[in-house]
Amino acid sequence: METIEEEVAAIAAIYCGEGECSIVHQGCDSVVLCLCVTPLKRDDLNVNVTFTLKPETYPQNPPPVSVQSLALSRAGCEEIKTFLEEKGREFAGMPMILDLLTALQEKESFHGIIKEQMNTSEKATEESKYMTYVLHIDHMRNRKKYSKTVERWCLELNLVGQLIFYTKWIFIILQGQETDIKTYVQRNRTQCVDVDSMGRSCKERLLSIVFQSQLGPNFDNFSIMTYDKLEDIKEELRKRGVEEIFESIILPQVGSK
Repeated sequence: METIEEEVAAIAAIYCGEGECSIVHQGCDSVVLCLCVTPLKRDDLNVNVTFTLKPETYPQNPPPVSVQSLALSRAGCEEIKTFLEEKGREFAGMPMILDLLTALQEKESFHGIIKEQMNTSEKATEESKYMTYVLHIDHMRNRKKYSKTVERWCLELNLVGQLIFYTKWIFIILQGQETDIKTYVQRNRTQCVDVDSMGRSCKERLLSIVFQSQLGPNFDNFSIMTYDKLEDIKEELRKRGVEEIFESIILPQVGSK
């Protein structure tokens, strides 16, 4: 684990700009690292790449990786994910995250559909898709006020899903039209939703999008749930038909107990 922590520290020192690097989770069993990368050939394109580093498998094997970008279609994100997985196999056996990020920055072409290049009617159709997003929030100092704000926004934007509390972990599952979800994310990042250590109103600085997919609808409304056991989260999401959110997002970050 020490080797991973040293690599993460080096990456954080290099990607030190605002919003470039965030440690989603750091424990004795794994580190989940999210980075925002801009390719040299596409300075208008921001790509969020999340790596899950576990000492029992990394760096012997490439780490699990997920890719999100509001500028890219799902196909475009999958293209980058495949690119990073293939590059990872070339670097197997050695610390590779910086090499993978450099390779992505130097990538010259993106064959996936880039949303900004669509014409108006295509873009409207793309953004009206029914989507599922999962957001991760680092903490809530004023949990009651923050939760009520989230609930109110979801009602106003016709979004369904669930606000999940599990020990120190906070996830928000959102389902609805993509334009409405994007509006929610913008509000959550730009409006005062919590208080700082001095009790003053503050904006959310540590919200990250950890999952995007054309899933749903799976929820009838928006609810706020507190779980004491991981198994209860798994069962709830299984009943909803979105167990993959638990398996691919929540479990790798929280870790089995």
